[in-house]
Amino acid sequence: MTFLLETIKLGLANLRLQMLRSILTALGIIFGVAAVITMVSIGEGSTAEALAQIERLGAKNIIIRSQKPPENQSQQNAQRRSFVSKFGLTREDVRSIEHTFPDAEAIVPLKEVGAQVLRGEKRQT
Repeated sequence: MTFLLETIKLGLANLRLQMLRSILTALGIIFGVAAVITMVSIGEGSTAEALAQIERLGAKNIIIRSQKPPENQSQQNAQRRSFVSKFGLTREDVRSIEHTFPDAEAIVPLKEVGAQVLRGEKRQT
C-alpha cells in the first residue's frame, strides 16, 4: 500500500515539474477522443439520413444485382469450359443484408442463369 502511495506522489510531482508537457498530452488525448466521437457520429447520422431518404421515396422493393466483371482473353477460354460463372452475391452477403436491414419483411436470394430452350424451330431465351 505504501509503495502505491509513493508511486502516485512521484507521478504527481513529475506532472507538476513538466506542466507544459502534461497539458499538451492531455490536450492531445482530449482532441483524439473528440475526433473519434465526431467521426462515428457523422457516420451514424449519414446512415440514418440515407435510410430516411429511402423511406421517404416509398420504396417497397429494393433489388440488389451484381455486375459480371470484365474478362480478358485467357479468362474467356477458361469460362467456356465452366458451366457456372463464379461471381455475384454469396449466401454470406445475404446474411449481411439480413443483419443490416432487420425490419425487412422478406429477403429473397435469387440466381438468374441465362440459357436458351430449343424445341424444333422455336427458340426461347
